[in-house]
Amino acid sequence: MLLLALVGVGAGEIALRPASGPAPALAEGLEARYYLVLRYGSDLEVCVQARLVAAAYLEAGDDARYTLWAETARDDCERAQGAEGG
Repeated sequence: MLLLALVGVGAGEIALRPASGPAPALAEGLEARYYLVLRYGSDLEVCVQARLVAAAYLEAGDDARYTLWAETARDDCERAQGAEGG
């Protein structure tokens, strides 16, 4: 679930911004775990972890990091698929 907060911007305008709270911290924790899995895990585990990081940044409303991690996940998952031979 994407958590958003309504913020007053000006006369009669309302904007949405990512809510603060546990979502950004969760994403950062998953990112740290990614680097451990990258070092010690299989290609498939790296793929899965990269997708979890991307999903966490999407949940946190961080578009830039989501885009970066979605691309990382795509690359890692392509590598994992190649490692499986298929």
